[in-house]
Amino acid sequence: MRIFLDSDTIISSIISDSGASYHVLQYIIKYDAQGFYSNISEIEILRVAEKLILQKENVQRNLDILKTIHLPLVSLEYFQKYHKYVNDSFDGHIVAAAVHSKVRFLLTYNSKDYNREKIKRDFDIIVLTPGVFLQYVRSREKF
Repeated sequence: MRIFLDSDTIISSIISDSGASYHVLQYIIKYDAQGFYSNISEIEILRVAEKLILQKENVQRNLDILKTIHLPLVSLEYFQKYHKYVNDSFDGHIVAAAVHSKVRFLLTYNSKDYNREKIKRDFDIIVLTPGVFLQYVRSREKF
């Protein structure tokens, strides 16, 4: 299973080891799933982690579980091609990275910021919150 994690999901997994985001990372480890984030998201994750005074080793430990999708830092293509899938055009890189990583799921706490129906129709990617994702996988297999 291939899963893309938005930066808010990764930050949440660092803040709490009892929340859904943390359990998504545990799922990735336990079931040898492939989790992804983008290099652009990493910049935001590191900035927020510093602002929240999160321990660097905890941040790195969680990022090490995932694979990085490298996108150009500035690309007109993302704005032109992916802006119609998000409410904030800056988030187009998230959809671009999810598409490039060939995932089935994009996990975010900001699902309202994404045009979920269009993303599902055009890329066959399901946008879910981490909690709903866990409910989904638990209904399909033993967690």
